[in-house]
Amino acid sequence: AWFAVDSASFSGERAVTLSIVGDYASEPLAIFDRNGDVSQRVITDSLVLHISGSVTLRDRVRLSATAPVSPWQQGPGGEYNGMQLASPTFAFGDVGVAGDVRVYGGPRSPLRVALGTRFSLPTGSRTNYTSNGELAVEPRLLVGGSLGPVEYAAGASAFLRGSNELAGVMFGNELRYQAALGARFAGGRLLVGPELIGATALQSGTEIGTPLEAQFGAHVRATSHMRFGLAAAAGVINAIGEPTWRALASFAWIP
Repeated sequence: AWFAVDSASFSGERAVTLSIVGDYASEPLAIFDRNGDVSQRVITDSLVLHISGSVTLRDRVRLSATAPVSPWQQGPGGEYNGMQLASPTFAFGDVGVAGDVRVYGGPRSPLRVALGTRFSLPTGSRTNYTSNGELAVEPRLLVGGSLGPVEYAAGASAFLRGSNELAGVMFGNELRYQAALGARFAGGRLLVGPELIGATALQSGTEIGTPLEAQFGAHVRATSHMRFGLAAAAGVINAIGEPTWRALASFAWIP
């Protein structure tokens, strides 16, 4: 039901969903000086397409996969800690595969709870900033609910990977969290509301990407087989991978 937050509302018997999300980010990677001002804009513009598919089994089990690809990135690159950062180009990202089981509630219940695990495969390009460079395992908890016209969702996960270094900066395990709250209109076909996405490091001396971002969007169920979405987002604090602003568009097809 959302862009960044999983609503745990999957249902059906061998029900397939295919989707694509377009994600344009303005200045998603910049280097800041000690005063918090931008000193270098490594990536000025980035477009990422997230191509996804899922199948739901026995109404409560969902298997899914996502393949991100960046058909267009631009920026002059830069230098950090004596390391030259390349100007970005077309690149594939890290493929994700996941399995989730709803352990409580139905697809439209006031309270839904799901447990799952997502694996992030290092298939992307570190040179073009589209890969963690390590295999990651991400156990997660998903919570959602439908209370009349009100829709809410939240999630938390532990992103576990081997520590790795880029330009003198160490990256490691993260705690990720998301929340969303919205209202349905037009007989439930239109969902409008904000989302909040954040993360914090689980290891001292390591950095994380995109630690806090606010989004506001709308999703429309055009037919029983098609759903569209639009959203705008902004970074709340300066962080690695946090854009000045972001625009999102989605299309989902349920055959």
